[in-house]
Amino acid sequence: RDSGVLGNESQARPLVLTEEGDLYFRRYFEYEESLAQRLVEWSKDPQSENAQVHRDLEQWLSGAPDQLAAAKLALHGKFAVITGGPGTGKTYLLVAIMAALLKQDPNISIVLAAPTGKAAQRMTESIQANLGNFGLSAEEKEIFPQQAATIHRLLRPLPPSIHFRRNAISPLNADFVIIDEASMVDLPLMSKLVDAIKPTSRLLLIGD
Repeated sequence: RDSGVLGNESQARPLVLTEEGDLYFRRYFEYEESLAQRLVEWSKDPQSENAQVHRDLEQWLSGAPDQLAAAKLALHGKFAVITGGPGTGKTYLLVAIMAALLKQDPNISIVLAAPTGKAAQRMTESIQANLGNFGLSAEEKEIFPQQAATIHRLLRPLPPSIHFRRNAISPLNADFVIIDEASMVDLPLMSKLVDAIKPTSRLLLIGD
């Protein structure tokens, strides 16, 4: 405190000491605050229920009541997390959600991403392997999002800075952003990703 580098939450100092006794670098404190604020706002903004989407999900997930409940919850608001270990059917559930949304609105823009190139490739392969389970027509498969990118490629870095081309001023052109392996995404990148998502869009995080 005597050095002058430490301040409270409202002071412009390099280090922040909160009332609860937590110590932050200023930049990381701001990342966490802005991320939490957006997620809270999204969680309080429920989306209108669509009967046709629910009927499709009930048809595809009739034998998996837990997955069906998760799918409906994931579409209830603007933000959701689907979690489960390997082999629990997360990708099948994800493809069911996307298929139901695309049947309702073929023009919906869905973006797929993961934190690393390897994770993005696995996401792409898993989605393609599950596509045959939903009775989609050739036209529906044609518009189905199957290619995942890395989050960095999605946001388009501006080296050597820490900033990206996609941000709050120039957001992603997407109605639904889906991130796989979400537990691998660090705080700065997650904060920048959320900043680049339009307030009217949805975010779904998937991981173990």
